[in-house]
Amino acid sequence: MDKAPLDSAFAALADPTRRAILARLSLGEASVGDLMKPFALTQPTISKHLKVLEKAGLIERGRDAQRRPRRLNPAGLKAASDWLEPFRKEWEQRFDNLDRHLAATTSRGRLNMPAAAAHPFARTDFSVDEAAHTIRFVRSLPGTPERAFAAWTDPRQVALWWDPTGVPLPRCEIDLRVGGAFAFVSRDHPEMPFSGVYKEISPPNRLMFDAFGAEGRVSLEPSGSGTEMIVEIVCANEAHLKQFVAMGVAAGTSATLDNLAAHLAA
Repeated sequence: MDKAPLDSAFAALADPTRRAILARLSLGEASVGDLMKPFALTQPTISKHLKVLEKAGLIERGRDAQRRPRRLNPAGLKAASDWLEPFRKEWEQRFDNLDRHLAATTSRGRLNMPAAAAHPFARTDFSVDEAAHTIRFVRSLPGTPERAFAAWTDPRQVALWWDPTGVPLPRCEIDLRVGGAFAFVSRDHPEMPFSGVYKEISPPNRLMFDAFGAEGRVSLEPSGSGTEMIVEIVCANEAHLKQFVAMGVAAGTSATLDNLAAHLAA
């Protein structure tokens, strides 16, 4: 294997911003303007990162001359994947051996371990509608829908509960209008802010927004002395849905919504 393309690929992947750009492009092609939105970086800086990725053969330009979109280059990514493949096979074999050892140990009565979930979506704190490509969360919140809606739209409050780890966001920006943008920057991953654009704002019962190629829906309805909240992440297709779950989006969102409930209960 020619080491020059491989060296360029791994050198490009060493930068967290460039890895974040690749993660965004894995959801579909995007223009320079689209790629700027999640980052607190200027267009020249983003363009420099794109040039490095293009030179490494990891991305290429799309056919729309006006938008000049970028997209992943499967051939360029294959070089890095092929180099990593023997290591993946080695570790898969080791894990298979471990599974067989644990199964044999369990059958002899030495361990009483719960069986692993047979389906990647088998969780109790969220549900997945594969036909609709949707991840759904339901929570009972203390207080009124008005109070919950404020917690979703006041940047001072969002900063307190958004990060799944519970650490306050160092930066939280909200332009609360249809077509307005938001950006939530975490302490641990400042290079990958959660950002998007509002599609519907109907206080105090409904919010809709686009983020990372998916549509977010928040419904808040009175329920007894509190509020029933339903949050849905509607993905573009089945592959998009599986990618979100594999990336931990469902588990992270579940922890975030637990933070919200605790914030409103305080």
